[in-house]
Amino acid sequence: MLSPFRPSQPDLDTAPKLAAMIDVAKEVNEGLKVCAVLTMCPSNPAITEIQDAQAYLAQVSGLDVIEPCVHDRKVYRDAICAGKGATEMKNDKATKELTAVWGAING
Repeated sequence: MLSPFRPSQPDLDTAPKLAAMIDVAKEVNEGLKVCAVLTMCPSNPAITEIQDAQAYLAQVSGLDVIEPCVHDRKVYRDAICAGKGATEMKNDKATKELTAVWGAING
């Protein structure tokens, strides 16, 4: 299972409830793997929201926080309007991000 979080307090506040639901789900499916990915992240490297959110989520039981994140890029919105996947939009940054996320989940 992949659970997206924005690196913002309202999103992160949902993590403890998600952890409780994961515990219940693992009673039925012991092999359930749950990864957390940060989405809509700021691209400004001076902002520490990504690191802060990753550190917080790492403390939440049942979540494996993957390091690659998805930044807030216009190409993702454009892809939806074009009826395409972001990797079809010929944007190297978006393709690199999504490939890294896929690798972290499946690698």
